[in-house]
Amino acid sequence: MPVASLKLKGFRLQQSNFSQDAGVLELLRTLSLWRIKLSEAEVARLLRSRDQAQRIATLHYLRILNDPAFLPIVRTLVNDADPVVSKDADVTRQRLEAAGESAARVS
Repeated sequence: MPVASLKLKGFRLQQSNFSQDAGVLELLRTLSLWRIKLSEAEVARLLRSRDQAQRIATLHYLRILNDPAFLPIVRTLVNDADPVVSKDADVTRQRLEAAGESAARVS
């Protein structure tokens, strides 16, 4: 699976407006549909956003990718101060752990 950058068909996010750009949500939906994988650094940056909707959209994106490599990042949000993000992170953690266990059984 290719690793994407936050640049897609001319769409690029600048660090200064990263957490407030509504286009991030649409970008995550598109990446999810195409199963395009962002780098761990870019996912971590999205999950550090102050925007609750962006953080939740990123967690949903990770559930669609179903890649256990993102577990360390997701685990940091399980005890987040925002209870909605925390609950969503826990659901994502459970799914990614199950994916990791399934992959281990197949190997």
